[in-house]
Amino acid sequence: MKDSAQRLAMSMRQLDALSPLKVMMRGYSLVYDEREERLIRSIRDVQPGDMVNVRLTDGRLECHIWSMRGEDGFGGNEL
Repeated sequence: MKDSAQRLAMSMRQLDALSPLKVMMRGYSLVYDEREERLIRSIRDVQPGDMVNVRLTDGRLECHIWSMRGEDGFGGNEL
């Protein structure tokens, strides 16, 4: 019984660490399209001129895409 309780507690800690709110508290954010219907995962999901909403731990930002820069692992190439 004690072993099961320890496993349960460890699983709960792992789930808590992966919680979207906990992840955002570590400095990450979520970027959505203007209507917040679709999560933006790549620069291919937007174009210059698009509006996006950035969700942070303490609020939201409404942003306008002016330009984009692709990452090649060692820097970037402007698109």
